[in-house]
Amino acid sequence: MAAPAESGTLQAAERRHIEDVLRRCRWCIDGAGNAAEVLGLHPSTLRFRMKKLGIRRPAGPAVVRKFGSRSA
Repeated sequence: MAAPAESGTLQAAERRHIEDVLRRCRWCIDGAGNAAEVLGLHPSTLRFRMKKLGIRRPAGPAVVRKFGSRSA
């Protein structure tokens, strides 16, 4: 059985890696080129690991995708 410090280090590395990919993908989990695909995981598996590791999207303004500019 692994020592507690070793498993904590592995979890910390997994957490950092997932958070880095999520930031690069602007916290988009599902879809082509988004976090789950980049990590090679099914979106539900990524959501499960996020929950297990306590990863939550930071509070703040919602991500706005620009598909074209419109005048109001």
